[in-house]
Amino acid sequence: MKSPVRENSLEIGVVMDFPDPDVVAGVRSYCDENGIAVDARWSVRGDWVVKEPGWDGVIYKIASYTADALRERVKGWQIKKVSLLPDGENDLVSHDYYLAGGMAADEFMASGVQRVLVLNYSSAFVDNYYSKGCMDQLYRMGASPKMLDTEELEAYGVSGVVSLVLQEIKKESFPLGLCSAHAGIMMSVEKALLAEGYRIPEDVQAVVLDKDIQETSALSPVPMTGIVLDSWMQGYVAAEMLHKRLAGEEVKSNQVYITPKGIKRRESTGHLSENDPVMAKALSFIRANYTQAIGVSDVVEAVGASRRVVEMRFREILDRGIGEEINRLRMEAAKRLLKEKKYKVAEIADMAGFSSLHYFSAAFKRQFGCSPRAYQTRQGGSSGF
Repeated sequence: MKSPVRENSLEIGVVMDFPDPDVVAGVRSYCDENGIAVDARWSVRGDWVVKEPGWDGVIYKIASYTADALRERVKGWQIKKVSLLPDGENDLVSHDYYLAGGMAADEFMASGVQRVLVLNYSSAFVDNYYSKGCMDQLYRMGASPKMLDTEELEAYGVSGVVSLVLQEIKKESFPLGLCSAHAGIMMSVEKALLAEGYRIPEDVQAVVLDKDIQETSALSPVPMTGIVLDSWMQGYVAAEMLHKRLAGEEVKSNQVYITPKGIKRRESTGHLSENDPVMAKALSFIRANYTQAIGVSDVVEAVGASRRVVEMRFREILDRGIGEEINRLRMEAAKRLLKEKKYKVAEIADMAGFSSLHYFSAAFKRQFGCSPRAYQTRQGGSSGF
């Protein structure tokens, strides 16, 4: 098979300050079809690009606030340009972040969550449109969202954002949704929630943009459901638009917005793996009934498989047994109730599903190194026994 002949010796470059292999793959696919050369050497570290690369055109994405030198260098090139983020000067092929936010809202409503905290972390285009899309759709569907916007968040830094979000969560009723464009921010929030004894996804559910190469949303302590962007199509369409500009052809619109591919459901929005019906049934039953007097045999009976099979799946997936998972949820519930300072320790033992106050106290001390009453006192108060 012959290699495609370069059309009029055209060559385009791809410059990004954050790697996105799918964008490059889309660009390459279009260019291979049309005999155009691609130089993607600076699609990983755009700040290394030479001053005068000699291309006929460039596709670029510069997202970082600290990339001013790179931004000015690209701006100075006297060639055709297509941007993957708005810059107000050149042709644009962007993801439809507003539509992605609406899809996040739909996911919350479908899982029964009507109270949603929307984190608009910065003044960037991505944050603003994803947040606005989620808020608008939730309002249209009769839900009650609350926005933490840029004025509250941008100056805080990650640790400050986490503290602020925890403060807001403590004011809310459950279940509560968290919507953020940034899986990295949400991962930090999630770790803090788990440390505070909140249940994920029973108390707090998250939907983020599934957009980073590190796969943060999938690798978080509790994997997060993400709106999946179509970066391959973004690269393909950007190359097509640039090619038309270089050929002097008419372009119908200088701004194109790419529809997201869809939703990748993970555990943080309550959707258990469809490919593992044993775990799906078992975890659903436990989460619905752990405050009741259930044991391992009840879980096995609800699943309809042998005890050995169910136990093996728990060990493989969660690295703990059925009984340990029941006890973990009960302990998390007990810690949360202790922090509320509304109930006596004996009442909390019963509410969290423990068979007796004595067993609860002994198990709590064994796990956390102090009695429930001492733990409650450390939270700023005690309701006593």
